Amino acid sequence: MNEKTGKLAALGGEPACRVDWPAWPIWGKEDEAAVSEVVNTGGWGICPEPNAVSRFAQSFADAHHAKHAVPCCNGTVAIMIALRAVGVLPGHEVIMPSYTFMATATAAIGIGATPVVVDVDPLTYNLDPAKIEEAITDRTRAILPVHIAGMPAAMDEITGIAEKHGLKVVEDCAQAHLARYREKPVGAIGHAGTFSFQSSKNLCAGEGGIVLTNDLDAFRVAHAFHHCGRDPTGGKWYDHPYMGQNLRMGQLQAALLASQMQRLVAQHETRLENGRYLAEKVSDIDGMRVIGWPWPEQVTAASYHIFIFTFDRKLFHGVNSAAFCEALRAEGVPCHGGYDRSLQDHDFFEDPFVERMLGKDRPDYKSIDTPVARSAVSGSVWIKQFMLLAGRDAMDRIAGAVAKVRDNAGELSRILA
Repeated sequence: MNEKTGKLAALGGEPACRVDWPAWPIWGKEDEAAVSEVVNTGGWGICPEPNAVSRFAQSFADAHHAKHAVPCCNGTVAIMIALRAVGVLPGHEVIMPSYTFMATATAAIGIGATPVVVDVDPLTYNLDPAKIEEAITDRTRAILPVHIAGMPAAMDEITGIAEKHGLKVVEDCAQAHLARYREKPVGAIGHAGTFSFQSSKNLCAGEGGIVLTNDLDAFRVAHAFHHCGRDPTGGKWYDHPYMGQNLRMGQLQAALLASQMQRLVAQHETRLENGRYLAEKVSDIDGMRVIGWPWPEQVTAASYHIFIFTFDRKLFHGVNSAAFCEALRAEGVPCHGGYDRSLQDHDFFEDPFVERMLGKDRPDYKSIDTPVARSAVSGSVWIKQFMLLAGRDAMDRIAGAVAKVRDNAGELSRILA
C-alpha cells in the first residue's frame, strides 16, 4: 500500500474525495418562465403551430445538422418511430449491440421486429463492425448502433456495411447529445437518429424523445406514425392515410427543453474539457483503462454522458466492479458498475408477449455469446455526466480516489465479504 493514499474509507480510513457535486438537473427562473408562458396560453397540446414543440424541434434539428425532426414522448418510442420510418416491419431483423439499455431491444420488439444481438468493440463498448456481417440474414432490415456513453460508434464502417447489403442505419443517440463524428453531429449520419430527454440525460425534461432524419420519406412516415397516421404534408384532421399512434410530445415538455438548450452547449464544453482531463489522469494509473480513450481518429467530440473505465482484474485479485465501486463510493466518488447484464441475458425475452410477437423461431437469446460485453458488465465503473460539471480540482480528486483504490487493491476482497 502506498503510505500517501492511506487506508480505504470503506475499511475505516478517511475519504480521499470530499466534493459537493453539482445537482442534476440544473434549473432556474428562466425555466420556470418558459413553462409558465405555455401554461398561461392554455395551449398545452400540439395546436396551433408554430408552438413550443415545433420551435424546439427546429432548434434541436439545427444543432445536429438535420433537416427534419419528430419530437415524441420518450426515447424508447423514438427508436420505434425511427425503425418504422426506415421500413422495418414485423418479421424483419435489427442488428444491435449487446452492451446497451434494454429499450434498444424492446423498441424493436414493440413494432414486431427481432433484435439480433452482437458483441461490442473492447476499446469503445460500441457495436463491433467486425461482428455485423456474420449476423446479416435475408430478414435483416436495419443496423442500430448505440453511441454508448456519448462515444460515437464506428459510423464509416457501419454505414459502409449497410450500403453494401442494402440496409438502413438508425443511430441510438440517447447518450450522445452534440457528440460529433468527423465533425458531423451524430443523429443525422445514418438514415435516422433518436435521442432521449429522460431525467439523467445531458438534455432533459424528465421524459421526452426526438427522431432526426435528412430523408423526406422517412420523415413523412415518422411524423405520421407519431401523429395518429396523419400526413405531415396536409389533409383533413380525420384523414389517416398511414398506420399511426399518438406518441407526441406536449408543449410543457418542449418549453422546458428549449429553455434547457440555452445551457447545453456550455455544459457540453465543460464535460468535454473535464472528461478528457480525467481520462488522461485515470489512464496514467497502473491497471486502469478508460473506455474510448484515446478517442478513435474519426471522433471529433464525445458527449460524456457517462465516463466509463475498467481495470485489470488480475491486479485486483479477481474482484469485480461491485467491490471496486463500493470502495470508490466510500472515498466520496458516486459511481456504479453500469449495466448488470448483457442485452441478451434479460429475462424479458422469455415473456409470452415477446414469444407471440417474434414467433416460435425467435433466437435463443441466452445462448448468444458476447464475451466482450459480458466482461464489460462485470468489470466496468461508471461516473455520471453531472460530475463532469464540477471544477478541475474535483477531477484531480476523482483520480486521486481511483489511485487510492488501486494502491489498496489487495484489500478490496474484504469489502463485500
